[in-house]
Amino acid sequence: MTIRLKLLDLQTLIEEAATFTSPDASLPISGVLFERSGDHLIAVSTDRFRLCVSRIDAEFEEGREHAPFVLASPELQSLRAAVKVARSALRTLHARKSAVVELSTVGTGLVVELPASSFTAATATSDDWPDWRALFQRYSYGNVRTHAKTNASYLADFRKPARDKANAMLIEFADVKDGPMRITIGDHFVGLLMPNNEASGFPLTIHDDLRLQ
Repeated sequence: MTIRLKLLDLQTLIEEAATFTSPDASLPISGVLFERSGDHLIAVSTDRFRLCVSRIDAEFEEGREHAPFVLASPELQSLRAAVKVARSALRTLHARKSAVVELSTVGTGLVVELPASSFTAATATSDDWPDWRALFQRYSYGNVRTHAKTNASYLADFRKPARDKANAMLIEFADVKDGPMRITIGDHFVGLLMPNNEASGFPLTIHDDLRLQ
């Protein structure tokens, strides 16, 4: 499987995914799921309290199956660093905007061909990931509840996927108690944020809704 995309787009996707990914390897999910969705490459990430999906434009090799793959948190951070170095090596804005990278998966490996270097990492299959799409479809929004409590720091991170000043943040409240807030930014990002438990004051976890614990 081969995917071609702009270097800056790849960096954007990685930065957004890293914001909502937990480095704790003991959690049921610690990494980012990458999938094809039409003409987009999407990244799905979670840190127990939030589950978020970002997308960017990409070109996919025709006639080949594009199986989802997972990068564990350490590999994601290594790729993040490699992309930053590759971007810094391009001295002009034009060079940065026009630079194209190629992602190839073979077996359990990922190869990323950067402008002047290459990056390799082990990947995992998506078998351990639950049906995250079903979680987005489980709740209805905007009919009953008008407020919910959450940690300000968790909500503040949702500013980061705003890619330009025109990207407003739409926050919707689930119609059922303890359901996650749905946060949409532009047409490239959607996330779920769990509210705080009213009795304890601590955040509920998205992993409970994903049937992971």
